[in-house]
Amino acid sequence: LRPHSVKEFQDYCYRKKVDIDLVSKWTKEFQERRYLDDEKFALWFCEQRLKKGKSSQMVQAELRQKGVSTEIYRKIVLEQANDESSLTQLVQKMRSRPRYQDDKKLIAYLLGKGFRYSDVQQAIKHESEA
Repeated sequence: LRPHSVKEFQDYCYRKKVDIDLVSKWTKEFQERRYLDDEKFALWFCEQRLKKGKSSQMVQAELRQKGVSTEIYRKIVLEQANDESSLTQLVQKMRSRPRYQDDKKLIAYLLGKGFRYSDVQQAIKHESEA
């Protein structure tokens, strides 16, 4: 089982047409028992996404969609993310694959992962100098 955000739980209950009063009661009870914890969920979610090579901006956007508050996701993502080193490692990893020998394809792939164009260019330039 994985952690869930409060909004995920509430959305699930609304989809199942559970009474609103019952949903709010369950939400409070589950938060007290720490079954629903946005901070624990954000930490887990951030770790999972960063392992997959997503940028911190992409992770923040996804957490926002999951209903995690701004201060929680900024705190968690700032603690977990190191975009420069992860981007450099990702460039090196992808260069070993024949499909991404071309700079244009590599840039398109990294932009799809949510990295900024200027950061991608800098990482590719750094990688080619090394």
